[in-house]
Amino acid sequence: MTKIYSPEELNSFSRETLVTVILSMQDQLAQLNTNMECLIEQIASANNHRYGRSSEKLDASFNPLSIFSIH
Repeated sequence: MTKIYSPEELNSFSRETLVTVILSMQDQLAQLNTNMECLIEQIASANNHRYGRSSEKLDASFNPLSIFSIH
């Protein structure tokens, strides 16, 4: 877990410390973006697998309205 700095703490940091904190935050943000993109791909793949084209095929001779026809 990353430390959350107060404005007072940030104001007391040297320039070098601020640069280090910002670089660390950039690395964390890049990793979070990579993780999020991976999760989005996994969700899309799972949704495609779950809701994609069905492998079940209807019988070509089946007519759902035929159950209502009067003979």
